[in-house]
Amino acid sequence: MAQKILDLTGLSPYVVMASFDRKFIDAKRPHCPVNCAFTDPDAQPFYDEYHNQITGFVNQIRVQNGNRGFLFDIHGKREIVGDPADVYLGTDNGGSLLPGFDRASIFMQHGMQGLLKSARHETEPAPAPVFQYRLSPADAAAPENSSVDGGFTIRHYGSSINSIQIEIADTIRDFEQKRLFLIEDLAFAIINFVRRHAPF
Repeated sequence: MAQKILDLTGLSPYVVMASFDRKFIDAKRPHCPVNCAFTDPDAQPFYDEYHNQITGFVNQIRVQNGNRGFLFDIHGKREIVGDPADVYLGTDNGGSLLPGFDRASIFMQHGMQGLLKSARHETEPAPAPVFQYRLSPADAAAPENSSVDGGFTIRHYGSSINSIQIEIADTIRDFEQKRLFLIEDLAFAIINFVRRHAPF
């Protein structure tokens, strides 16, 4: 997605990716004292480097854009049986959004959810039904699923920058054609959503 955003805009988004396994370090958890991100003290430099990089980028975005901007925390997830969807969006039910930014904006026609909802694709082999994303929450009135409404990263950085968690279900990740659709569609949605609310 970062490459697609660069291709479409000529601008490279800030990207921080954890290259360690979550069974050793869970960067989506606080350092401690509860639900610790790691148990081996040798893991701390890697955890700190990950979060220090995010903090540095968030600070740069705020300085360069008059305290406006977005952090997108993108992960993979198994589809939730009781809430089947391809993409789950989380903002701690609005808690990771700064005052003055309305959570409902995400669900408008030109919002993140609205742009993904409007995407349609013909799939192979033909004839096949037209593919469109199943999204959770379905609209601004629906609460976010508590298991994907935004973890530590969203809550931690949401105090200084609008933060949105994006969980991509295995219904997309396990199928190459749908992954390629989402790369383009999510890049397009992010570009247009950010340009509307934090112009660059």
